[in-house]
Amino acid sequence: MSETAVASVDPEVAGPILVVDDREDSLRAVCAVLEPLGHRVVAARSGDEALRYLLHEHVSVILLDVNMPGLDGFSTAALIKRRPRTRDIPIIFLTADRDASERGQIQLGYSSGAVDFLVKPFDAWALVSKVSVFIELHRRAGQLKRRIDELQASQAALSDAQRIARLAHFHIDTSTGVTTWSDSAAQLFGQEVLTSNGHATAFPFWHALVDPQPTRAFDQLQTHWTAADGSTLTLVARVEFVRDRSGRVQSISGTLQDITEHDETRRALVATTGLLQREQETARLLQSAMVPKVLPEAPCLDLAALYLPAEVGVGGDWFDASIQPDGRVLLAIGDVAGHGIAAATTMNEIRIATRAFSLTESSPSRILHKVNSFSRSTRGADFVTALIVMLDPVTGEATVASAGHPPPLVVHEGSAEFIDMRVTPPIGVSVAEPHDENFVLEPGGTLLLYTDGLVERRNSSMDARMVQLAEVLAAETDSAAATAVDHLVARMLPEGPPSDDVALIAVKRSTDRTLHIRLPAVSTNLAPIRALMRRWLAGFGAPDADIHDIVLAVGELASNACTHASPMATGTVTIDAELVDGVVRVTVSDQGRWRPPLDRGGGRGLKIVHALVDSLVIDSGDEGTRAHIVRTLAPSSKETGANDER
Repeated sequence: MSETAVASVDPEVAGPILVVDDREDSLRAVCAVLEPLGHRVVAARSGDEALRYLLHEHVSVILLDVNMPGLDGFSTAALIKRRPRTRDIPIIFLTADRDASERGQIQLGYSSGAVDFLVKPFDAWALVSKVSVFIELHRRAGQLKRRIDELQASQAALSDAQRIARLAHFHIDTSTGVTTWSDSAAQLFGQEVLTSNGHATAFPFWHALVDPQPTRAFDQLQTHWTAADGSTLTLVARVEFVRDRSGRVQSISGTLQDITEHDETRRALVATTGLLQREQETARLLQSAMVPKVLPEAPCLDLAALYLPAEVGVGGDWFDASIQPDGRVLLAIGDVAGHGIAAATTMNEIRIATRAFSLTESSPSRILHKVNSFSRSTRGADFVTALIVMLDPVTGEATVASAGHPPPLVVHEGSAEFIDMRVTPPIGVSVAEPHDENFVLEPGGTLLLYTDGLVERRNSSMDARMVQLAEVLAAETDSAAATAVDHLVARMLPEGPPSDDVALIAVKRSTDRTLHIRLPAVSTNLAPIRALMRRWLAGFGAPDADIHDIVLAVGELASNACTHASPMATGTVTIDAELVDGVVRVTVSDQGRWRPPLDRGGGRGLKIVHALVDSLVIDSGDEGTRAHIVRTLAPSSKETGANDER
């Protein structure tokens, strides 16, 4: 083991970063990337060495190489997640294998409980940002645990203290000045509080308290007093002056109360409130770090989503959306029972598991079944409702399955309808397998997924609230998805923050039959691009031979944009297609400039495209490169074009 040096050890600082890699050059490179954080980094050169270190030490986050001799990264992660002491430590997989996705390594990594999977060379800033979030979460969780332990110790001591009022009465004879105390005075404050003649002299505040001047009917003060045994008590003294009509004092009486226990209880409550607020802050940080910041730009679809924390704090509601390799859009939403850090952590694990299993399963019911098996085998006592929709953005065909979750709502031409479906028990409750149901989102239609916090209200029936939800969404037929979401929240939650947290996703299908695809320019997006183009052409009844040639040509151009455009560190590839009078026109654009064939290798892709289409024109400038292709369909095409239909 080795670690970077730090100036000092602060108990408030989070645990170190553990980097596990068998290659010395990779270790040095990762440590150099993390150096700006100013945080301690521990290096392990094998999975065995890392596991031995974790037997006795806590860490904030683990950066784990996939391909190591002996115990590889996946096996090491499985052992880490199996131990109660280390199962909650976030793991980020690192690999230099550019074919990790095709080999199924990314799916396996997420299934192993990883929070992220990065392929080298990765963006250094992105890695530092991710690691810094988990360091902060670990630090706050440690602070919270220490303060909870202190509070529990304080509460145990307070529970043994007396619960009754510790009170003594006194009366002063105004003619003689003699003070008479109740029998409890000596017991509470010690015999020394009374002098031989009955005058109280042990309290420094006494004379100011009982002095009739300035004139007043009563007086009260709270102060600290050190008893003869050295203990400090918090006292509340009250005095009342009874006067005759001329204003002369006739009697002085009052009480002296030891409120030390009450004061400590009040302080403990203040501390508890602060702890709860910090817990909610930590949970909110975790929630915001895990809920998608940006929804995918799916063709023919307008997506909008929103998460609203509950009035009492962050809960376990979540949503997710992603474009699958077959071009369909995965929409997922769920609700983890409870609030706070535990619910937010469970939410994140279920969301990651859902996305991981969606890479190998095409059926929503099978995804939910595998998530349920994962939850029951690794967590044991989860109670999570979830709903998954697989939506074809080109045809509008959709498949949905639910595990104890409210049904989705579909609106078309002002008519609203909840999808009729069989609902199985929530995740973590039963081994029953969910059922798939099919429906179609028509052009211009809106689909809404939501959690129960949107429709559950005290003193209102669920049925009445569901009817209200349908009426509100039906009135948003002409609204964009984001506008519909805002209006839904304003109408359904007019009183402000809900009592339970809320998540919702709205999807509106376009009536425009042109195709627009915009995705990050990475090779993993080539499969959904080809799948979407193929189904779009098939929707017009294009002959199979034409579909094959056009999809191949678009795939070659998109591949060029993903692999040969430069510079494109974080670029996108855009495909715009239209069919007019039997002629297909497609433009593939990016933000880079293609390198010459001799610079980038290959060069046969454009020759293939030329052979497949009627014309190919490439424009390149400062704003990027655009490739325009034209292909006339064979006469057997069922459709003559989008313009003719309109």
